Amino acid sequence: MKRAQFENIFGDKALSYDLFYKHNIALRFELELPHKGAFHEEFLYSWERAQTIIQRVFNSESCIGVCLALESDRKSTYSIREQIYDLECNGINIPRDREYWSILEEENEGNEYYLYRHFILYDAPCKDLKSLIWISLAKSLGIRPDIHGEVYIFDLEKQILAHPYDNQGIDLISPNIDKLTPIYHDLNHLLFDYDRKEMDRVFKA
Repeated sequence: MKRAQFENIFGDKALSYDLFYKHNIALRFELELPHKGAFHEEFLYSWERAQTIIQRVFNSESCIGVCLALESDRKSTYSIREQIYDLECNGINIPRDREYWSILEEENEGNEYYLYRHFILYDAPCKDLKSLIWISLAKSLGIRPDIHGEVYIFDLEKQILAHPYDNQGIDLISPNIDKLTPIYHDLNHLLFDYDRKEMDRVFKA
Protein backbone atom coordinates (compact mmCIF):
# COMPACT_ATOMS: atom_id res chain seq x y z
CA MET A 1 0.00 0.00 0.00
CA LYS A 2 1.12 3.57 -0.70
CA ARG A 3 1.06 4.57 2.96
CA ALA A 4 3.58 1.85 3.77
CA GLN A 5 5.82 3.00 0.90
CA PHE A 6 5.47 6.61 2.04
CA GLU A 7 6.47 5.82 5.63
CA ASN A 8 9.30 3.56 4.50
CA ILE A 9 10.85 6.36 2.41
CA PHE A 10 10.14 9.48 4.48
CA GLY A 11 9.95 8.07 8.01
CA ASP A 12 7.51 8.43 10.88
CA LYS A 13 7.95 12.22 11.27
CA ALA A 14 7.13 13.12 7.67
CA LEU A 15 3.58 14.24 8.49
CA SER A 16 4.50 16.34 11.49
CA TYR A 17 4.90 20.11 11.76
CA ASP A 18 8.18 22.00 11.26
CA LEU A 19 9.71 19.35 9.00
CA PHE A 20 12.86 21.39 8.49
CA TYR A 21 13.81 21.12 12.15
CA LYS A 22 13.05 17.39 12.38
CA HIS A 23 15.08 16.16 9.40
CA ASN A 24 18.78 16.34 8.73
CA ILE A 25 18.34 16.65 4.96
CA ALA A 26 15.92 19.52 4.45
CA LEU A 27 15.41 22.88 2.79
CA ARG A 28 13.28 25.79 3.98
CA PHE A 29 12.10 28.45 1.53
CA GLU A 30 10.74 31.88 2.36
CA LEU A 31 7.41 32.96 0.86
CA GLU A 32 6.40 35.99 2.90
CA LEU A 33 6.14 39.45 1.40
CA PRO A 34 9.17 41.43 2.70
CA HIS A 35 6.98 44.38 3.69
CA LYS A 36 3.51 44.68 5.19
CA GLY A 37 0.76 44.72 2.58
CA ALA A 38 -2.92 44.05 2.10
CA PHE A 39 -4.02 40.46 2.66
CA HIS A 40 -4.51 39.81 -1.04
CA GLU A 41 -1.06 41.26 -1.86
CA GLU A 42 0.62 39.08 0.76
CA PHE A 43 -1.24 36.02 -0.44
CA LEU A 44 -0.52 36.48 -4.15
CA TYR A 45 3.16 37.13 -3.49
CA SER A 46 3.44 33.94 -1.41
CA TRP A 47 1.38 31.94 -3.91
CA GLU A 48 3.57 32.92 -6.86
CA ARG A 49 6.81 32.13 -5.02
CA ALA A 50 5.39 28.81 -3.83
CA GLN A 51 4.46 27.87 -7.39
CA THR A 52 8.03 28.56 -8.54
CA ILE A 53 9.38 26.17 -5.89
CA ILE A 54 6.76 23.43 -6.26
CA GLN A 55 6.92 23.44 -10.06
CA ARG A 56 10.72 23.16 -9.92
CA VAL A 57 10.32 19.95 -7.90
CA PHE A 58 7.28 18.33 -9.53
CA ASN A 59 6.79 19.85 -12.99
CA SER A 60 7.98 16.81 -14.97
CA GLU A 61 5.41 14.46 -13.47
CA SER A 62 1.97 13.54 -14.77
CA CYS A 63 0.73 12.93 -11.24
CA ILE A 64 1.83 13.63 -7.69
CA GLY A 65 1.25 12.12 -4.29
CA VAL A 66 -0.83 14.11 -1.83
CA CYS A 67 -1.49 13.62 1.86
CA LEU A 68 -4.05 15.89 3.49
CA ALA A 69 -3.98 16.20 7.27
CA LEU A 70 -7.34 17.72 8.20
CA GLU A 71 -7.89 18.72 11.81
CA SER A 72 -11.08 18.53 13.85
CA ASP A 73 -12.25 18.00 17.41
CA ARG A 74 -13.93 14.67 16.62
CA LYS A 75 -12.81 11.30 15.32
CA SER A 76 -15.77 10.93 12.99
CA THR A 77 -15.11 11.63 9.32
CA TYR A 78 -18.34 13.63 9.38
CA SER A 79 -16.39 16.33 11.25
CA ILE A 80 -14.23 17.06 8.19
CA ARG A 81 -17.09 17.14 5.70
CA GLU A 82 -17.07 20.95 5.43
CA GLN A 83 -13.34 20.97 4.74
CA ILE A 84 -13.80 18.36 2.00
CA TYR A 85 -16.43 20.66 0.49
CA ASP A 86 -13.99 23.60 0.55
CA LEU A 87 -11.41 21.45 -1.21
CA GLU A 88 -13.94 20.56 -3.89
CA CYS A 89 -14.84 24.25 -4.30
CA ASN A 90 -11.18 24.85 -5.06
CA GLY A 91 -11.12 22.12 -7.71
CA ILE A 92 -9.52 19.43 -5.54
CA ASN A 93 -11.42 16.17 -5.85
CA ILE A 94 -10.31 13.26 -3.68
CA PRO A 95 -10.56 9.97 -5.62
CA ARG A 96 -12.17 6.80 -4.31
CA ASP A 97 -8.77 5.11 -4.52
CA ARG A 98 -7.29 6.62 -1.37
CA GLU A 99 -6.01 5.65 2.05
CA TYR A 100 -7.48 7.11 5.22
CA TRP A 101 -6.47 6.99 8.89
CA SER A 102 -6.71 9.28 11.90
CA ILE A 103 -4.80 9.90 15.11
CA LEU A 104 -5.56 11.74 18.33
CA GLU A 105 -2.96 14.50 18.37
CA GLU A 106 -3.91 16.30 21.58
CA GLU A 107 -6.41 15.89 24.36
CA ASN A 108 -7.39 17.78 27.47
CA GLU A 109 -10.14 15.87 29.20
CA GLY A 110 -10.63 18.53 31.86
CA ASN A 111 -11.55 21.07 29.21
CA GLU A 112 -13.10 18.44 26.93
CA TYR A 113 -10.66 19.46 24.21
CA TYR A 114 -9.53 17.03 21.53
CA LEU A 115 -7.56 17.44 18.31
CA TYR A 116 -7.77 14.72 15.72
CA ARG A 117 -5.72 14.65 12.53
CA HIS A 118 -7.51 12.94 9.64
CA PHE A 119 -5.06 11.78 6.97
CA ILE A 120 -6.12 11.20 3.36
CA LEU A 121 -3.38 9.92 1.05
CA TYR A 122 -3.91 9.64 -2.69
CA ASP A 123 -2.53 10.31 -6.18
CA ALA A 124 -3.54 13.58 -7.86
CA PRO A 125 -3.01 15.07 -11.32
CA CYS A 126 -0.32 17.74 -11.56
CA LYS A 127 -2.98 20.26 -12.59
CA ASP A 128 -4.08 20.26 -8.93
CA LEU A 129 -0.79 21.78 -7.77
CA LYS A 130 -1.96 25.40 -7.96
CA SER A 131 -5.11 24.63 -6.00
CA LEU A 132 -3.18 22.61 -3.40
CA ILE A 133 -0.77 25.50 -2.89
CA TRP A 134 -3.70 27.92 -2.62
CA ILE A 135 -5.43 25.84 0.05
CA SER A 136 -2.14 25.50 1.97
CA LEU A 137 -1.43 29.21 2.15
CA ALA A 138 -4.94 30.62 2.50
CA LYS A 139 -5.52 29.47 6.09
CA SER A 140 -2.97 31.86 7.60
CA LEU A 141 -4.48 34.94 5.93
CA GLY A 142 -8.17 34.22 6.39
CA ILE A 143 -8.75 33.72 2.67
CA ARG A 144 -11.42 31.25 1.53
CA PRO A 145 -11.66 28.50 0.62
CA ASP A 146 -9.25 27.10 3.19
CA ILE A 147 -8.82 24.13 5.50
CA HIS A 148 -7.92 23.46 9.12
CA GLY A 149 -4.86 21.36 8.56
CA GLU A 150 -1.89 20.69 6.34
CA VAL A 151 -1.12 19.66 2.77
CA TYR A 152 1.88 17.44 2.00
CA ILE A 153 2.94 16.90 -1.63
CA PHE A 154 5.37 14.13 -2.53
CA ASP A 155 6.97 11.96 -5.19
CA LEU A 156 7.96 8.47 -4.07
CA GLU A 157 10.28 7.91 -7.02
CA LYS A 158 12.11 11.21 -6.58
CA GLN A 159 12.00 10.73 -2.79
CA ILE A 160 11.03 14.35 -2.16
CA LEU A 161 8.26 15.65 0.09
CA ALA A 162 7.09 19.27 0.17
CA HIS A 163 5.14 20.93 2.95
CA PRO A 164 3.88 24.46 2.24
CA TYR A 165 3.05 25.17 5.88
CA ASP A 166 1.57 28.69 5.51
CA ASN A 167 2.18 31.94 3.64
CA GLN A 168 5.62 32.22 5.27
CA GLY A 169 7.35 29.18 3.87
CA ILE A 170 7.76 25.72 2.37
CA ASP A 171 9.82 22.83 3.71
CA LEU A 172 11.34 20.13 1.49
CA ILE A 173 12.72 16.88 2.88
CA SER A 174 14.33 13.78 1.40
CA PRO A 175 16.24 10.78 2.76
CA ASN A 176 18.80 11.36 -0.01
CA ILE A 177 20.91 14.53 -0.07
CA ASP A 178 21.51 14.16 -3.82
CA LYS A 179 17.79 14.73 -4.44
CA LEU A 180 17.77 18.17 -2.80
CA THR A 181 21.24 19.47 -3.67
CA PRO A 182 20.30 20.64 -7.21
CA ILE A 183 17.26 22.44 -5.79
CA TYR A 184 19.44 24.07 -3.12
CA HIS A 185 21.62 25.53 -5.88
CA ASP A 186 18.86 26.41 -8.37
CA LEU A 187 16.63 28.17 -5.84
CA ASN A 188 19.28 29.43 -3.44
CA HIS A 189 17.96 32.98 -3.67
CA LEU A 190 14.61 31.83 -2.21
CA LEU A 191 16.00 30.07 0.86
CA PHE A 192 14.93 31.26 4.29
CA ASP A 193 17.79 33.50 5.45
CA TYR A 194 17.12 32.70 9.11
CA ASP A 195 18.06 29.04 8.49
CA ARG A 196 20.54 29.57 5.65
CA LYS A 197 23.62 28.87 7.79
CA GLU A 198 22.36 25.37 8.63
CA MET A 199 21.43 24.63 5.00
CA ASP A 200 24.82 25.83 3.80
CA ARG A 201 26.47 23.54 6.34
CA VAL A 202 24.59 20.51 4.98
CA PHE A 203 24.58 21.20 1.25
CA LYS A 204 27.98 22.88 0.81
CA ALA A 205 29.81 20.08 2.61
